[in-house]
Parts: sequence; structure tokens; C-alpha cells
Amino acid sequence: MATHRKRKAKLESYSNVISKPPEKTLAIKLKAKKPKIASESSLRDAAAQINILSIPKRLRSPQQIDEDIMRLVKTMQGGQGTTSAAVRASASERLASLLLSDSCSQEMREKCMGELVGVLNSEDDGCLRSSVLGAIARCIQDGKCDTAISEKEIHSLGMNCIQDGCFAVRVSALHFMTSCWDRQLADLSLLKKILAEFVGDPDSRVRKAALEELVALHSKEVSLELAIYPTVACALKDDDSDVRVLAVELVHCIAVGQPDTPMQLDKGEPMTTVRLIDDAFMKTCGMMSDLAANVRTEAARLLGLFTDVSFTFLEQTLDKKLMSHMKTRKSYHEKRRDGFAAGNTKSVWSSGRDFGADAAKKVDSDECHIVNQGACGAFIHGLEDEFLEVRTAAVKSMCQLSTKYPKFAALSLDFQVDMFNDEIDSVRLTAIDCLCKVIHLVELEEDQLETVLGILPDCSSDIREAIRDLLANSHLTTKSCLNQAIQSLLTNLNSYPQDRPHIWKCMKSLGDHHSSLAFALVKDLLNTHPYFVSQEPDADDPAYIGILILVFSAMKHSPLMVEFCPQHTIRHYSYLRDSIPDLVPDVQIGKKSPLVLSERSMKTASALIDRIMGRVIHIVQRQQSRAACVPVLETAIRDFEQVATTTSSPHSASSATWTCISMHLRCLLYLYQAFEPWQSASSESHRLLSVLSPTSLNEFLRYSYSLQHLFCGLTDKEQLHLRECRVLLHAAYILQNSHKIAEKSQHVLCLLSRLQSLERFCKQTDCTPSPHVKHLLLAKENIYTGAGSGNLLQSLCGPLEQTAKDFDIKQYLLSFSPSTFQRTSADILLPRDSGRGSGGKPKQFVSALAISFDIEAILTNVTDIESVCIQVLFPDGTRQIFYPKAAEIKKLTDSTHRLRSTVVLSHSQWSEACDIEISIARSFTPDVDEFLLVKAPSDLDCISKGLLNLSGSTSVSIQPKDRLYR
Repeated sequence: MATHRKRKAKLESYSNVISKPPEKTLAIKLKAKKPKIASESSLRDAAAQINILSIPKRLRSPQQIDEDIMRLVKTMQGGQGTTSAAVRASASERLASLLLSDSCSQEMREKCMGELVGVLNSEDDGCLRSSVLGAIARCIQDGKCDTAISEKEIHSLGMNCIQDGCFAVRVSALHFMTSCWDRQLADLSLLKKILAEFVGDPDSRVRKAALEELVALHSKEVSLELAIYPTVACALKDDDSDVRVLAVELVHCIAVGQPDTPMQLDKGEPMTTVRLIDDAFMKTCGMMSDLAANVRTEAARLLGLFTDVSFTFLEQTLDKKLMSHMKTRKSYHEKRRDGFAAGNTKSVWSSGRDFGADAAKKVDSDECHIVNQGACGAFIHGLEDEFLEVRTAAVKSMCQLSTKYPKFAALSLDFQVDMFNDEIDSVRLTAIDCLCKVIHLVELEEDQLETVLGILPDCSSDIREAIRDLLANSHLTTKSCLNQAIQSLLTNLNSYPQDRPHIWKCMKSLGDHHSSLAFALVKDLLNTHPYFVSQEPDADDPAYIGILILVFSAMKHSPLMVEFCPQHTIRHYSYLRDSIPDLVPDVQIGKKSPLVLSERSMKTASALIDRIMGRVIHIVQRQQSRAACVPVLETAIRDFEQVATTTSSPHSASSATWTCISMHLRCLLYLYQAFEPWQSASSESHRLLSVLSPTSLNEFLRYSYSLQHLFCGLTDKEQLHLRECRVLLHAAYILQNSHKIAEKSQHVLCLLSRLQSLERFCKQTDCTPSPHVKHLLLAKENIYTGAGSGNLLQSLCGPLEQTAKDFDIKQYLLSFSPSTFQRTSADILLPRDSGRGSGGKPKQFVSALAISFDIEAILTNVTDIESVCIQVLFPDGTRQIFYPKAAEIKKLTDSTHRLRSTVVLSHSQWSEACDIEISIARSFTPDVDEFLLVKAPSDLDCISKGLLNLSGSTSVSIQPKDRLYR
């Protein structure tokens, strides 16, 4: 029972409710802050500041300038009870601007300079004195106020202000002394000594200013004494990172000026003496372990700028071992092992009989000097840094040193290749580009090649292209390396078909550089058997074409390879030589070869063109009538076009020259057809029937503008000739349609505008127009001066008819001299042709929404990249023009660029899939609005809109729908 009562009492204690009295809540009282009433002094300062800022920098009259200058002087001289120091400092800065204006008199400048010096000597406020001293420095440095203050006063001002207790005054004094004393003193030793003393100033801002001024003196080609070097070297341990950055730069500047000066290390023994350039290099390497990232970045950047550094220190940057007495110390075990390898077998290791025989000897601490700061592992620290800026700067510096020291390039090759595995794309791309610059100095081993090929499947197209450029310029050591590179390129071709042109180009370079290795692999590459006939591969297989490109490129240097090639390979050579002549070289085979692949030797293309054109001109001049010249020119045009299509490369100079000459001859034929009725005494009805068709006008304008804007190498005289041809065609059009043209029609005004444009071009280039066009220019002047009749058409008809009768095709044939030209063109790599004719599936998207296309093209001989555009032609005839950004066009070589852009399209719903045409074009400015002559708005060349096609069109099938899924 007792136990039961205890348990009951315990349960009752749990059920007791404890009541607490209600807590008092605190009431929060919100009190509105009373607005601060501006004091009289703050209102006065604001009014003075507004008064100063209201003074413009440029005034018309000198009287107003003098009044405003005196007002600023009074404001600057105001006592402490009237105007604050900040307002007076602003007044001094504005006063300096007005004193340097051309309208200010010299007397006013001298008077104000005295007032500025007086304020500087009488005031104690640091902000005001700093501003006044800066204003004086601006006036003296400009040269307009240098006579208002003597050299002694300039020296006195600098020496007085340099001892000021305010850091701002000392900073301004350092700048004042550097900018003014170097104009007054022939010997700057005192200035350099003062700047070196203030490198140890207690304030970091003053130390930074002193180092900046020393760097500024060095940039002005002022030599810095060696005595400054220890002081600057001590600044490498400064607490401020900005000071350390400037100190590293200044150490490099001093060392480059005196590289061979002997310099002692900290211990001061003779054997610790090194050259100054080596000591500076060691100190810069030591800053690679700095805590601040900007210091490490600057140090890594400066390492690549050192020249004539001892190779011992360069080698130490790739190894973290310390040096004692400037030599790497070996352990006891390493010394014994080297002795045993040298043949010293006696007492190499201790036998164990004598206790302590192999114990380490005691060395006095004064005799052993380990370099406490040096080049040990500097690049290792830089390449392993956590900041990408430091790693990028280290990679670039390693590349710069490798170009100066080929032996260092071989030692650092492993480290440069290891950077290909960096996690940041920009660092990997920088490492690849840097290695491309020094790859001709080294050879890639198998392990290094494995790392390089591991980056080849990267998703970034820039990195893939950079890796292939590296492989194209590299030198491989074994045939297994070459085989591994070929297989990796073929795998890359299968994964990224859009990279096919660049992969083929890389194959060609590998064959050129490794002909002996390719000779050993020719049987494996072509899959030939010594007894059985192998199956003939598909000649259109991209992988097989890449292998043939490599084999034929190597065969150019090793002609014996043809003996190991099957017959179908020889046949495929002819096909590839005609289809891709820029990748397949001219291979010469011996007399026993069943097929001779070498071309007939002849003169250069330019000499051949000169000879043929001279022959054509001679035949034309021998013709008695002008009409007899037409068949000769038509035959020459047909032959030139055929030669242009069968040259070795469609982008070569010879092909462009043949095309250019054929276009020019066609323009002359169109002009002859336009003027022929007036030269043959035809009747009026015959002249009306011989009107040029719109197609002929369109082709003439397309040819003439293409000659002017798509060919590089035209002289000013040849460009003037093309402009004259357009003027003559326009004149012929007005003559043929004179019965339809009104007095002041747009055709007449357009011809006058074209003549004005031609006249401006003649003035800019100092070229003389032909006699045929001079009649028209004279008629234009008579119309503008009022000497002609009131009717514009009647004033032009006479000169136009005279020009038509005097037109001689023989003279214009001589105006366009043949030479070597380069044609601007573009090859579209993406998107690939997927129109309905190619069997590709249409890309479906929701109407009124957007769909994007990646555009990639190679631009050749483009001089103005801003004029390149992407045009998209829709099936309904509408056209959209897209101008890529400047960052989307990358320069590959001197004559080629790569365009990578994205085009976003949208359209309404279509009932079925249709093709859009994507092409690369170039915009230009026509002489006049050509829509009057070309009345076909759907013309593919868009001459009236100022567009010329650089490439063929690529068809892409799309289908906008109301919804994708039903």
C-alpha cells in the first residue's frame, strides 16, 4: 500500500498546473526625427561650389575669362570662416583649366601663378595644398606658365612640400617634382635619390607614388642607378600589395638596364656573387609565392620578359630543390651511388664494422649558405596556382622563355603539355597556342602525344582546331606516334563531321613533315596485302580521302611510295587532284609509272596572262571594223572562263585573274551592244528595237560591282575605269529610252549624281577621266552653272550621242591591264545542305517562335570584316540580313578568317516544308540607287540593295507549324 500511495502522489505532481501572471508588454513609441536645418556655412559652401561649377571651361571673350579667373582667385583666397577647404580646392582645379586656355593672357597667368604659390605657402590644410600643388604642376607641365615661376621657386616648392605631414601633399609633391624637375634639371640624380628615400615612407600611398614616379622616369628612357636597387628590393616585402607589384616591375627595369653588374647575396661572400639580371630573376621568382594574386600575376608576366638569364636559374624554375652555394646538394646515399657507378668499389658503403663510419659530417653554419629566395620551382607554383590569371601569365612567360632558349623549351615541354588538362577552357586554349609557337623546337614523345590527343575530342571547336594546328606543326618521333595521331584524327572526323576541311589540312601537314614515317605505314594505311588484291574503297569516304591526302603529301618527298600503292589509289589521285587541288600536291612519278601525274612545266601564271592578253589585244587592233572585234572577245571570254574553272585551285591568284579578265571583257561587250546602233548609222526604229534587256543590265552591274569590291589588287586607275563603264551604260540607257523619259526624270538626276560621284573619286585619287566621260562632265557643269538649256534631257542628249559615236572598245580594252588579283570568297561549313533534294528531314518549329542555326564559314581575302553579312532567302522571296559581331570573326592567317555565328529565324505557319537559302554576302555602297536600272526586286544578287554574294547558297528545309505535337 505504501508503494501504491507513493506512485499516486508522483502522478498527481505531474498533473499540477502552474499559472503565471501575465507579462507586461513594452509599448514602442515612434518618434519622428526632426529634419536637420542646414547651417549657414554649409549653405555658403554649396552656393560657392555651384558658382564654381557654373563657370564653363571655354568662353568666347577674354574679358569674361579674366572676370571668372578673378572670381576663382577670390574664392580660393577666402578665409576659413567663409569657404571650406574642399570648395577652395575645387576652385584651384578649375582655375588651372582656365589658365591653360588660349584666350587667357600671359599677364593674367603670371599674376595667378603668384596667387597659387602664395596660397600654397600660407595654408595648412592638406587637401587644399595638394590641389593647389597639382594645379601648379599642370600649368608648368603644359609650358604656358613656365616663365611665370623661376626654377629656384620650383625647386623650393618641391622641397618644402615633400616634408609635409599630410600624405596627399607628399604624393602631389612627388608628382610635381617628377613632372617639373625633369624639364628644368639636366642631372636627375637628386630627384631619383629623393624618390628612392620615399620608397620607405611610413604611408603606403606615398611609397606607391614614389615607385610609380620611378617607373615613369624609366618609361622616359631615364637610366636608374644601381644604388636604388637594394631599396626597391626591400619594397618586395612591403605590406601593401600594390607597392609590391610596382616593386617587382621596377626590379625588372633596373636589371634589364645593367644585366652584367655583379651583385652579392645576403651573406656577402665572394662565392655568392651573381649577376644583377640573375638576382632580379630570382627575386621575381620568389614573388611567385606571394599571398596576393595580383602580385603573382605581375611576377609571372615579368618572368617572360627577362633576357640573358643564366640557364642554371632557368632550370631551377622547373624544380623545387633548393640550392646551396648555388649548386644542388646531393644526399650521402646519392654520392655513394654515383661513386659506385663510376667504378669506385672500395669503401662505397660502410661495412658495419666501424661504428659511425657513415655518419653525416658536421658542417659549420657559417660555411653553408642556402639561397633563401630563388628560382626554385617558380613556374611549378605558377602553373599550379588557384587563379587562372596567374596560370595564364605563367604559361605565356614559359612560352616566351622557350623561344629565347631552345634547351629550356625541351625541359618545359612536359609542363606545358600538362596544362592541356586545366579545368578552364581559356587556360587550355592559351597553353595550346603557346606550345604551337615553340613546337618546332621540340619533338613530341609518346606519353606527351597521348596527352595531346586526349584533348582532341573536346566539345569546344576552338580547342579542337588549336590541337589540330599543333599536330600539323609538330615533329613525331616514331611511326607508332604517327599512327596514333592518324587514328585519333579519323575518330575525330567521325565525331565532328563539320571539322572535315581542317582535319584534311592537318593530314596534309602530317604527311609533309613525316614522309619517312608515313613510308613505313603506307601498307597499313592503304590496307594492302602482298598476295591478295584488296577491295577498292569508296572514293567519297571522308576518312579514306584524309588518308590519301596524307599519303600523297608524303609521296611528294618520298617518290618510292608509289611502288607500294595499288592501281585504284593512282586512279583516285586524278579525281582528288581535280576536286581538292589545294590539299593534294603535284606528285611526280618515274617513267615506269602507268600514269604520269606531273603537269607540264610552263611559265608563271602572271607571265602567261600577260602573253595571252597581249595576243588578244593584238588581234583586236588588227580588225578593221569594230563589229569584227565581238567574235574575238566572245571566244576569249569563253576560253578564260574555262581556264579559270580548271586551274589548280579555285582560290588561287591565277584563277582570280582569269575570272577578273573574263568579267571585264563581258562588261565591254555589253557596252558595245548598247552603243552599236549609234555607231552603225542605224535608223531610229532600229535604235528603239535594240534596247538592252533588264537581264543584261543586271549582269553588267553585277560584273562591274563584283570587279570593284570582290577582287583585291585593283589600282585607282582600274577602279576609275569600272566607274566610267557604269556611267557609259547609264548614258546608253537614257539614249535608248529618251522617248519615254521626262525632262527631269529620276534617270537624268541619277546620271548627274553618278557623274558627281565620279568627279569626287577623280579628285581623291588624282586620276584623269577618259575623253568619252569628259564630255559628260562638261555637260554636267554647264547644267549646274546654268550655261545649258533649261531642259535637262536636251542638255544631255547631245553629249550622250557624241559619246556613243566616239566609243571605241579597243581603247577600253587597254585601260584594264592584267595583273595578279586575289578574289574575296567564303566557304560555308555549317549548316550542311539538308534541303528536300538532299533527302534531309525538315526542321519543325512552332510558328511565330524562333529557331536558331549555327553558321560557320571560312572567309578568304576579306579586307573589311565589318561588311560581311549573312543573308537568308525565304521561299516567298523575302530576305533577311544578319551582321555578325566582331568577336564572332577570328583571324586565322593573313588572308583567311573564320566566321562562327548564330542566326535566329521566325516565320508564320506553312502548309508544307520548304527550303531556305543561307549564304555569305558582302555589303557595299553603290554609286547611286541602282533600282532604276535593276527593276527586279527578287534578284538574287541584290545589286540595288548593295549586296554581293561571297559564297554559294546552302539549302535548309524548315516547316513552321501551329504546334509540334497533336
